[in-house]
Parts: sequence; C-alpha cells; structure tokens
Amino acid sequence: MGISKSRMKAYYNEYKNVGVRTLDDVYGRYSSAKKHAWEYIRERMHEQGGTGLSVINGNTFNFTTGYTYVDEHGREHFVVDTRDNVQDVLVSDVY
Repeated sequence: MGISKSRMKAYYNEYKNVGVRTLDDVYGRYSSAKKHAWEYIRERMHEQGGTGLSVINGNTFNFTTGYTYVDEHGREHFVVDTRDNVQDVLVSDVY
C-alpha cells in the first residue's frame, strides 16, 4: 500500500519547512541499521541525479526521508522513504 496523496503533500510541506537535515542533525547517536538505510537512500538519490536528501521526521525506531530530482522531461519529482514505503511523485501532483 502506497502513501496517500494527502500524506505526500504533508511530507512535502514538512520537507520544505525543515530544510536539509542529516542523521547527525536529528540523532546524537544512531544505529548501524539507520546509517545503512541512509547510505542506501543517498546512493539511490545520486543515481537519479537528485538533491536535498533530508530527514523529514524520525523517532527512536525509524525515520522518514525526502529528496527531489528532475526527470528527463524536466519534471520535478519528490521521493519519500519511510520504513514501509518508497513513494516517487511529481511535485505538481502533490501541489
């Protein structure tokens, strides 16, 4: 099950409001699992030519990230990674 359009819009708003936050900014110390997840997401972002990887929110158990990239047609995408989902949407579809 994907992330609803209304939740994606909320994530996008949070993303725009928090600016770029890394794991170090959010957590004083974090697990190797969090570090591995962050590095995996960052690598995928770079492969897509994305920018602005940021922790949107997080707690002791998990975190949610977002980043943007522009596709070959010049359309801006917003990608959210949660513990359970990866959702890639056109920014124009959430705004």
